[in-house]
Amino acid sequence: PAPKAESGTRPIPPAMILAVVALVHLAIALPALSPAPHNGGDNAGYLSLAYSVASGSGYVEAWDPALAPHTKYPPLYPALLAGAMGLGAESWITFKLLSLLLVTISVMVCFAWVRDRRGVALATGVALVLAFSPAFLWSTNWILSDPLFLALTLACLWSFHRSEYVAVPSRWIVAGCAFAILSTFTRTA
Repeated sequence: PAPKAESGTRPIPPAMILAVVALVHLAIALPALSPAPHNGGDNAGYLSLAYSVASGSGYVEAWDPALAPHTKYPPLYPALLAGAMGLGAESWITFKLLSLLLVTISVMVCFAWVRDRRGVALATGVALVLAFSPAFLWSTNWILSDPLFLALTLACLWSFHRSEYVAVPSRWIVAGCAFAILSTFTRTA
């Protein structure tokens, strides 16, 4: 639903509010983005798997391709990184920008979900809280599966919510199930 209009004014379209929220998040996150490599091992592990997939070696550790296929990390995030490599991504900052994009998508999907549940005003507030969230901003600085998992999980929840009040819920249920399955192939508990 669109915001109520004052007399003589037109309501601001939710898509414009969403765009402003996304731009606010990017304006905060881009200057905070660190080009330095992460000192933890997960970043290197994901990139190693992505390199193996992109080079056609399969889902194996790049430093020892004779090992059995990798079993610690689910394959979706390394596959996404491999796709980025296939498009020419090489530097740490490029992969971190992918994390930033995924976090921004999460903020946008959260806006859409809360808008459907409680209206544009609350959705704007919640999305701005997430845009400024230290945890979200931290996630943009590393090459980890968390941002993709968050985006897919929020999309799953939003899809199932939408299925409750549309005339033909089947496509939203299928989308919710697909997002749930994809999130399982992104990160395991």
